[in-house]
Order: sequence, then C-alpha cells, then structure tokens
Amino acid sequence: IRPANFHTPAGHVRILRWLSRLGYCLLGTPLLNYVAQEIVPWNGKTKTCNKRLPVNRRIQKYRERAYGHSYEHHSATPPIRVIFAIVSRWGPGDFYAQVNRQVVSFNLVTKGNMHFRQGSSRGKVSPGELFIAHKGKNQRFETGDAGFLHKRSIMVQGIALDALLQVTGLNGLDRVSFENPTGITNLFRRCYRLLREKPPGFTSELFLLACAMINECFQSGAVKYPPPVHAAIEFMEQNLKRNPQLPAIAAAAGLSVRNCARLFSLHLRKSPRSFFIDLKMSAAKTMLVHSALNISQIGNEVGYDDPFH
Repeated sequence: IRPANFHTPAGHVRILRWLSRLGYCLLGTPLLNYVAQEIVPWNGKTKTCNKRLPVNRRIQKYRERAYGHSYEHHSATPPIRVIFAIVSRWGPGDFYAQVNRQVVSFNLVTKGNMHFRQGSSRGKVSPGELFIAHKGKNQRFETGDAGFLHKRSIMVQGIALDALLQVTGLNGLDRVSFENPTGITNLFRRCYRLLREKPPGFTSELFLLACAMINECFQSGAVKYPPPVHAAIEFMEQNLKRNPQLPAIAAAAGLSVRNCARLFSLHLRKSPRSFFIDLKMSAAKTMLVHSALNISQIGNEVGYDDPFH
C-alpha cells in the first residue's frame, strides 16, 4: 500500500484486508479477530462508520451519492421544496443519528432493511416501505438484521409542508407501507435525476413530484384515519373564516363531543380545538408569504377580526 493512500477510506480498507491476511498466515484467528473487531474504517465525508464487524464478514463501506439545490437566488420559491436527493448503500453497523432534526426527510428502503428510533417510537423498515424523519424530533436509523441497507432519500422543506403533513395525517406516522412500491420508487428516481441534471424548469417539477409523493403516502396511510375524522377535518377547512365550536364539529362528523375528542387525541395526538387553530395558523402563514394581503385581511380570512390576536 502506498503511504499517500493511508489516510483515505480506501486506504483504511486495504490496510484492514492486508493485516487480516497477515494475521491469518502468521498467528491464525487471534489477530484476525482483533483486526476485524477493533479497527474501524471511517469515511470522513459522512457521520457513519462500521463498528465491530462480525468476524470473517466482508466489510461493506458506507457509500452515498447526493445532489442538492439552493433556492436562495430564486425570486419566487415553491411552497414545498426538494433540497436534497440521496442514494445510500450501508453495510453492517452503519448508522445515522440526529438530534432535533430541522428538515423533513422521506427515506424509501429498496433492499435490505433498516431499524429506526424516532422519539419514543421504534421499528423496522423493510423493502418497499418508507420512513418519515420528522422535524423537531431525535432520530437514529441503522442497518437492520439483513446486514445491508439500500435506500433512497429526499429532504423537503417549505412554508406549506407542515400544513400538508398535518392535513394528510402524515405528521403522526413514522412508517408507510405501499401495496405497489413501483410508483413511489419512480418518484424518488425522478427527483434524483432532476437534482443531478438540473434541466430548465426543474424546480417546478420537483414541487409537483413532492406533492405527488406526499399524496402517495397519504393514500397508503389513509386507513389510519377513520371517516369521521376526515369529515371533521373537511368541515374545519371549509369554515376557516368562522369559529365553530366543538359540538358543531362533532355533529358534522356524525359523532358525539366525547367521541370526537377521543378520536382526535388517538389519531392526531391533539384536541379538535388545537388542530383547528393549527389549521388557521398554517393557512395564515401561507397567505402571508404567497399573497399580497395585509395582516388585517389575512386575519379576516382565518376568522380573526383583531389583527393583534
């Protein structure tokens, strides 16, 4: 091995293999065990490393290809923006951890499997399933018991994203399963190609792809919400200018007040009143950024006569 390559990830792997062969020839398995368990190949471009690999298992170095785009120079930015598209291949022991995430990411597993922790939730994501890493939460995802993981990821942000995730109920889901993952896989591939090639008008197409992706997740995860909850949400959206009380919301959904509050707490993790206020605030934020209305006019549109409210 040439000395110039010692400090590169490829050099680390070569050193590991050379020492493993040398130990096997001279000392048998003891040195091989030590090398396989104690020497940690590190990729300086990522936050991922292979820790304590099982003996005699081939080392699969973490590989990642990512393309992104900054919207700072755009005079008008889409309400939902795809800022990164990533294709990853992880080996045994690879992981990624983040505290208080600031950007939502959608992660589609294509091969292998992945274990995740998000807040107090834990689970496994299999091929054809999608993991949503939510903003404001602590996460850790790692290679699962299959020993390898291939996944596609996109990072999304925008003024309308929080409201859309809330209305579709995706803000309460960690994992989404698809009966036919071909459609969602093609959307991920198209996002990756657009950010890699950046053809004219690609940001507008990325916005449409992000909306289509959220819609695919919503259609697959819609069974999580019973029809009365959907009816209550639609009633709220149609009455943003008014301030209907809980009995009126419950009646529109065909529920008693008690059952309406229970279903919202179970499926949305919020009371009906809190959810309605969040809808109003999300609509106000969208109008504030993407319309020419002043504060008083926006307040009237969401049912607040006093602009200082």
